[in-house]
Amino acid sequence: MTIYQEELKRRLREQGYGAVYDEQTEMLKIYQNSIFLCDQDKNGDLHFTRDAYALQNFHEISTPIAKDALTVKDCVALFEKGEPMKVAAVSNYHKFLEYGDTVLGGAYDKGRGFKFATWNKNEDGTYLVYGHYMDSYEKAKEDFAIRAGLVNKNKVFTQEQAELIFKSVNYARDNCEHITYDQDKDMDGIMERLVHGYPESNFSVMSMHFEPSEDIIPKQ
Repeated sequence: MTIYQEELKRRLREQGYGAVYDEQTEMLKIYQNSIFLCDQDKNGDLHFTRDAYALQNFHEISTPIAKDALTVKDCVALFEKGEPMKVAAVSNYHKFLEYGDTVLGGAYDKGRGFKFATWNKNEDGTYLVYGHYMDSYEKAKEDFAIRAGLVNKNKVFTQEQAELIFKSVNYARDNCEHITYDQDKDMDGIMERLVHGYPESNFSVMSMHFEPSEDIIPKQ
């Protein structure tokens, strides 16, 4: 089994999918409950079955699988192409990306999957400081982009800020009497973007327990 298949198998199992490696075909077979959804070859290509296409919620099921496959493919490619870091303490990390004095790296453990980190470095990369360590590849890329100055940190919300925005928009949409149809659709769009942009948050549960402050209660 390739690193690519091992990592996808681990990530899919965390989401509740079944994944079994077939040694004869060298493919990773992916299931939801007892339904055989697709297999993935060692090059990373997905092949969905007729049973999967026949499901009414096929798009809902296939989208996260395809998204994870692309993420893992990108991550593994960077790991396999990257050189080991020059600093002995983190020599198990391979360099993924570098911009200015900021570097992003990843380390792979067969049993636990990938770990990621960003650092500031000296000119030749033999000295690293201010390491930020994390499990999420998506978060690591965001952290790298912000630290390297590729993204303005003032245009990126923290997890807590995103949750507050979601709850505030949700409350306003449900309780303000004078919201127009266009405004309601815009609010739906904002909430959808937050859901996709911050997948670690369970926004639907939080909105049920939201206690608004006096500042956002609509005037009677």
